[in-house]
Amino acid sequence: MKSCSISHKDINLDLKEDFPMLDKDIVYLDSSNTSLTPNYVIDKINEYLKNYEYNYNRGNNDLSFKINNEVNITRRLVAEFINANVEEIIFTSGATSSANIITSDIAFYNLNDNDEILLCNLDHQSTINPWIELQDKFHKFNKNIIINEILIDVYGDYLEDDLISKVNDKTKYVILTHVHNVYGLEMNIKELVKRIKEKNHNTKIVLDASQSIGHIKVDVKDLDIDYMYFSGHKMFATTGIGVLYSKGRDFKEYEKGTPNILGIISLGSAIEYINKIGISNIEDYIYKLTRYLYDQLLNIEKINFNKGISTCKCLLGYGIISFRLNEITSDELNDILNDYKIYVRGSNFCQVGQDNYIRVSLNIYNTKSDVDKLIKVIKHIVNN
Repeated sequence: MKSCSISHKDINLDLKEDFPMLDKDIVYLDSSNTSLTPNYVIDKINEYLKNYEYNYNRGNNDLSFKINNEVNITRRLVAEFINANVEEIIFTSGATSSANIITSDIAFYNLNDNDEILLCNLDHQSTINPWIELQDKFHKFNKNIIINEILIDVYGDYLEDDLISKVNDKTKYVILTHVHNVYGLEMNIKELVKRIKEKNHNTKIVLDASQSIGHIKVDVKDLDIDYMYFSGHKMFATTGIGVLYSKGRDFKEYEKGTPNILGIISLGSAIEYINKIGISNIEDYIYKLTRYLYDQLLNIEKINFNKGISTCKCLLGYGIISFRLNEITSDELNDILNDYKIYVRGSNFCQVGQDNYIRVSLNIYNTKSDVDKLIKVIKHIVNN
């Protein structure tokens, strides 16, 4: 098991007023599902709709020049944010769309009969389903693509030695998750990629960064991955916008038709907002708040934790903890919390076998006060 005891600064962020949704006296603890949108991003969207709404690459006038410039600015912001080259970035409708481009438009033409893919069945369904669908597509052509399973250990990490043992000269793609959407662990990607490449330097690494982007520094060159994708709505942008990175590849031909201009503008302004706060400050704050949440949950009787921070004994966390209570289903607990305007993720996490857990996920607009309200209600439920 990797060491996850890291020293971090004591950062206090007071950002609730930046998020108008929180004016409604709610406790929002479902940011892994979708993050809230700050006024900074909303203002940028409104500016676009009021002052320069137009199509991209469709005209020869001032409005066209303005839109083209805004889209190109966002592309540069994204590239700088993940340390990629501008030409390696395309905009998609989200993580699922990005994964489908990789499988249908790239891997489909690079896989041969009896080639192998490695993926984890306990990762998010949008991460693994496109590859299963690709395997089915090959079967229709009487070709066999072998999918080998990446196992999860008792802590919630990939079982690394077992994974490496399954890499061979037929392994074409390994599909990984950066931060797990249920266990909330960083999956030791940098070291894992290094070991995979040492075993087979031709193996392509595909990384889902949906739960890490906007929380921690993501550097595609440092991680040495071949493909990476994420959705903007996990990092303060609107829904319907995503990013796909492909190492050393200019593939803007996949950006077909009219793009989601509003989503692109929201993504650029979301990155500007994150940069103003500082990604290292966000990382430190969420780490410490996750630990505070875990320490408070430990005081609750009849609680059972899922894999993650409780099993790996991390001193810090990545904003995600899932658990359940004895004698009450996750749906029942979710409904009661909903009555108190505390919003968490109950039951379905888009992952196999996690139906009776509650997931709490944090972001920069959360505070210890939010955690305390959650704990107070759960204790009331347990005691009554």
